[in-house]
Amino acid sequence: MFTEFILPKSTGYRISGRTMDFAATFTWQLAAIPVATSLKAIDSLNPNTPAYKWQAKYGFMGIGIKLPFNLLDTKVSDAMNTEGFSAAALWLPPSIYPKKADAPQHAKLISALDICGWAVSNYSSVETLKNDLYAIQQGQTTSLGEILYFWDPLQFSEHTELNQSNEVKNLIPIHFQFHDKTGASLVLEFRDGALSITDNSDIGVMTNNPFIDWHRTNLENYLGVTNVETDNKTIIGLNVNKAGNGGGSIGLSSSALPADRFLRTTMTLNYSMLWLNQNPKPSNNAAIAHTMNVIKGIYVTRGQCIDQSGNPKGDYTQWEIVRDHENQVFYIATTASLGFWQVNFSDYQLQENAKPQFVVISDAIKMPILTAAV
Repeated sequence: MFTEFILPKSTGYRISGRTMDFAATFTWQLAAIPVATSLKAIDSLNPNTPAYKWQAKYGFMGIGIKLPFNLLDTKVSDAMNTEGFSAAALWLPPSIYPKKADAPQHAKLISALDICGWAVSNYSSVETLKNDLYAIQQGQTTSLGEILYFWDPLQFSEHTELNQSNEVKNLIPIHFQFHDKTGASLVLEFRDGALSITDNSDIGVMTNNPFIDWHRTNLENYLGVTNVETDNKTIIGLNVNKAGNGGGSIGLSSSALPADRFLRTTMTLNYSMLWLNQNPKPSNNAAIAHTMNVIKGIYVTRGQCIDQSGNPKGDYTQWEIVRDHENQVFYIATTASLGFWQVNFSDYQLQENAKPQFVVISDAIKMPILTAAV
């Protein structure tokens, strides 16, 4: 269960945020990857379809899972580069990636785990990425000079003992949303083994199952929801006064279901546009705080969603992040933190010839500035 969004494009603010919700508890770390760092996608173990190798055109910061032996240190599930371009991976169970065996001749493989890092290290605009995604979709050479192909590194087929069906299984079913400093948003999904690309700039919100077009269409069912209060109304012959504030939004559910989180986030952002566009406009810091407050409306606390009665295990928000695309700043909070840590890109070495840096978030010793223990 994840939710990801950016403040409405028309407000002029370039601030986005998300939650990371899982049942399994991971060790999360911040990665700082300098420009010109050599990066490599997960190997396909097939010399006919080699993994992609590239150098980062842009330095970036991101969050990933720390594993033994630093196996996936440069693999991030959320990131933003020095140009204010961001990428976020969210869970989407019905995802079906292209079959590895169907990769075009001479194509280089990029795994689902590499897409966030690949995108933020190579692109500064949603428009350029969109053009390259269409090129990948059609098996054509991208602006990077390569034919590229996406796949799931844990994909296995009917030929393995792990699969008793005739379908290709994917164990990392995720989709992606990208934002840039123009306020544009783009969604990448994988349907029936093909790329699905959706311009989401008009909404800028994404959650989980079903696919993004369903959520966008579902808004048709909630046109009557409002933030305008009705003080009283005559029903037949009885004058009825309002019970309290908030009656206009009674049609919105408070559940943690993806559809309900999408609706609450979209409606909240829509309602906030009047405040964000007032004259004089709120400060950038006020808009950052507002983004943090939007996250509160979709935050999943421990025990809110459990797998079975009597068992405390279940999805909960392990961390949330707010990204300031203009000023290259992260604000990160975990389920155990007492607030947000401020992560300034300028505090990390992202220039050429610098070395990647990694900070386990739970090792932070100072607030509000995220500083690693020595």
